[in-house]
Amino acid sequence: MRALLPHIGHLEPHELHDATLAPFVSQRIASCVTAITINRSLEVVRTILNRATRSYRDEDGRPWLETIPPLITMLPEAPRPAYPITWDEQDRLFPRLHLQRMALIAVNTGLRDNNVCGPQWHLEVPVAELGRRVFVIPSASYKSYRDHAVILNARSMSGH
Repeated sequence: MRALLPHIGHLEPHELHDATLAPFVSQRIASCVTAITINRSLEVVRTILNRATRSYRDEDGRPWLETIPPLITMLPEAPRPAYPITWDEQDRLFPRLHLQRMALIAVNTGLRDNNVCGPQWHLEVPVAELGRRVFVIPSASYKSYRDHAVILNARSMSGH
């Protein structure tokens, strides 16, 4: 909203449309802000206008905005593909993290945060043949409702 207000704060709700939002979009593009980030701001405007029409009421019970808001055009998005971080990136990132140990386990096991935070020591099973510890996460913790064995590799057990 702080980025939007200088561009639209002086406008009446019925004056908000693609043309009046164009200076905001142009300024953000010139500032090298991604289309995804710009669209999140435009979605805020869209949401407020839709609620002003459908939900918000004045003291007489009438919609705050009596006309259907225009469709606000979003920019085409080109999300960057996910990629695994390198060992060097991991070595630079992890010393800055507050919960380094948990992040280390998450990165090296692929577990989601609730499964990284949830395991308890009674779920640990030593597997002598592997020379590793394994956590058996109960089926209730997964959508598939199957128990999952999480093998901790040397890096996740090392603590750094």
